[in-house]
Amino acid sequence: MTNNDSFTLLKSVLLDVEKLQLIYFEDWNQDISQIDLHLRAKMDNNGVLYDHFRSVIKKIPFGVIFTVHDLFLLNYTLIRGNNSRDFYVIGPYRSLIYDEKDFAVLSQKNHLTTAQTEELRLLLQDIPCTITNSSAQLIAKSILSHFFGIDNPATQEVNLEHTLAHTPSVASLQDLNQHARWIEEVYHHQHLLALYISQGNFERAYAESRFFSTATLNRGTLDSRTSHRSYLYAANTSFRIVAQQVGVHPVYLDDISNLYVQKLANCISHNQLDKVYQEMIEAYCSLCREYPNRKYSQNVQTIINYILINLSNDLTPQSIAAAVNFSPGYISHKFKEETGMTLVNYITQQRIRIAKQMLADTDMLIRDISSYIGIPDSNYFVKIFKKEVGLTPNAYRKKHTAQHTTGKPSKNPSLQ
Repeated sequence: MTNNDSFTLLKSVLLDVEKLQLIYFEDWNQDISQIDLHLRAKMDNNGVLYDHFRSVIKKIPFGVIFTVHDLFLLNYTLIRGNNSRDFYVIGPYRSLIYDEKDFAVLSQKNHLTTAQTEELRLLLQDIPCTITNSSAQLIAKSILSHFFGIDNPATQEVNLEHTLAHTPSVASLQDLNQHARWIEEVYHHQHLLALYISQGNFERAYAESRFFSTATLNRGTLDSRTSHRSYLYAANTSFRIVAQQVGVHPVYLDDISNLYVQKLANCISHNQLDKVYQEMIEAYCSLCREYPNRKYSQNVQTIINYILINLSNDLTPQSIAAAVNFSPGYISHKFKEETGMTLVNYITQQRIRIAKQMLADTDMLIRDISSYIGIPDSNYFVKIFKKEVGLTPNAYRKKHTAQHTTGKPSKNPSLQ
């Protein structure tokens, strides 16, 4: 077997077994973005960032193993070939799985926005996290021994963060006052968007969201669609926090946040992402408008939470009272006193709300939706749905589909 065959076999085994890349570069002056899975290639000032790699590579003596650490908490093992410019790289890799503390450090050190941090999470999923420095060095030693006849090579370590510390800052070339004003404007719009969502005001929230759709924010390290999607993942998280502060029950927050994570993942164009973003704002506004229970007493909140979690079951004042350890008379009186509606009316309202969501977001049959929300008789479901909404379930589904096909926000954000 030739040396070339041996190297190809080793490269394939490392990639298949450890997901660890082994690359040979003929010249350190060529495009070396593959060295870090193109992480820096999609960033501003990437030429300077890769020059730091090159400055290290130039200093590696033949027969010496260099372990390099960078600002993204990644490691690389480098060795020079016996030519003047060629080199091998093993990595990037880590010995530990990234945790939230790691991402906080990455965000701070690299001055990343929330969206950029989320994009980085996606990219770093491809980095093997079970490789130690000593393991990578053993691979490098095998290469030096097998291909070049060098045994017991010396090892050195270098931290790219230290070399960056001696490089003029890109930020120092910017107008810091203008940048500060821009950041203030971004935070101002974020505050207003959160405020309008907490109030359930869809039209104002949607109008405010347009700032982030049209602003020339630098969103990241990957292609524009991935950047767009990552920003909306972050928005989904922030909207969930706003809704939780208003008092929406976590059960419903889990449902809606998971729904939009899936919807965003399925989008393949900016137009689709924009439509899902609109739907997401509308859905969170609806939740905040319909489910703020902070203003109620603890007992009434307990009743509400039980109803919301058990809408598919047979709910009566007697069954609810038994579940929350109150008398039927007490919960009926207390609920009407604080909410202004009877238990039966509230249960119906919430069942209709769930039905509207399912009609809009799924292709489930009417009878299956009826059964899911705790109304076994689908004819009765159609009757009360039309009474509450003014449309039959089928008519509501057709109207909602037509509204969202146009790509325009609904004129009636409550979808009544």
